[in-house]
Amino acid sequence: MAIKKDAVILLGMGGPDSIHSIQTFLKNLFSDRDIIDFRVGNLGQKILSSIISKKRAKKIAPEYLMMGMPEGGSPQNYYNNKLIELLPKLYHDKTGVEADFILGMCYFHPYIEDTIQTVLKGDYRKIIILPLYPHYSDTTTGTTLKRVTKSNLINKAKYEKLIIINEWYDNNIYNDAIVKRIENAAKKLSCTLKDVFVLFSAHSIPLVYLEKGDTYQKSIVKHVDMIVNELKLKNYTISYQSKVGPVKWLPPSTKDTLNDLKNRGIDNVVVVPISFISDHIETLIEIDHQLINDYKKADLNIVRSESLNEADDFLHAIIDIIS
Repeated sequence: MAIKKDAVILLGMGGPDSIHSIQTFLKNLFSDRDIIDFRVGNLGQKILSSIISKKRAKKIAPEYLMMGMPEGGSPQNYYNNKLIELLPKLYHDKTGVEADFILGMCYFHPYIEDTIQTVLKGDYRKIIILPLYPHYSDTTTGTTLKRVTKSNLINKAKYEKLIIINEWYDNNIYNDAIVKRIENAAKKLSCTLKDVFVLFSAHSIPLVYLEKGDTYQKSIVKHVDMIVNELKLKNYTISYQSKVGPVKWLPPSTKDTLNDLKNRGIDNVVVVPISFISDHIETLIEIDHQLINDYKKADLNIVRSESLNEADDFLHAIIDIIS
């Protein structure tokens, strides 16, 4: 009898596939009180999300076009699709079992709900659910998993195993990949690691979630400590980026931190997008085009460590995490 396949569901927020779908994506995102609660009630959230998404979509459409994807779509879509293209062979090589890798996204196609229905129709031995966020937060991993638990996938008792991975920042292969990219970034500055200042930039979250016990910031700090200890870094700090909307977000902001470093004349800076696995608007535009370019205007050396995207070492990290 043939061995059944496994199914690996990769979860994320998703991203627009063209500049024409930016507003839809943003409205879906800002309407979700699980990720950003504007604290104005359900109706107020819907109204505010419509206003913000319409205004912001118009503002950032040129930025999406700058990233070079067909029709101005998100690069994240490209890299996610590369993952599901390249990972099956590595999984088979590691486990001897074939697997379908399937994307499920919160705020744009393919939606998690549709992905679950596809999986339910399949005949799988084991289901593995991997949110594409190294650090758990109620706003990211928690939000995606809530959509899974609302389905009847977990209650379906036909699988040998159903495995849910909440966070994976402590995986050794994953961290080796980050370390290598920080070392390469220092070389681009013609510096040794002891001569650079490393700024770990993570996506911020609204402070209200930390007040409710969200463990995201603790995971970021633990992760940075692991990298710092591995590289024996002396000069580093953590900042947070990508604040949106009127609520208070976790400080300090990456922009404010870089301005402080610039005013102090700190040269040879490596920015590490510690919570991001692939290039998208937060890395290519917010960090590279806006923040780093502004820093360079002061004649100071600065570079961002490369994202993992579809790199071979990152693919092997994912296989190690799920197998």
